[in-house]
Amino acid sequence: MLSTVVIRPAVSADVSAMSDLISQLGYPVNSEALVAMLAPLLGDRRQAVVVAEEADHGIVAMLALSA
Repeated sequence: MLSTVVIRPAVSADVSAMSDLISQLGYPVNSEALVAMLAPLLGDRRQAVVVAEEADHGIVAMLALSA
């Protein structure tokens, strides 16, 4: 059965799940360091950080864009 994926802007509450994804790619990062890196991006209109979220699995992907 297919599940629906929702693409939405990332928020600071997503940091734990985003840390897990980054670690799965072989880049261990702690949540505090990720918060420090993301905070300037989340408040800048020239940047976009989005996550893909499945109802059954939570955040399954993320993407950062820069203008």
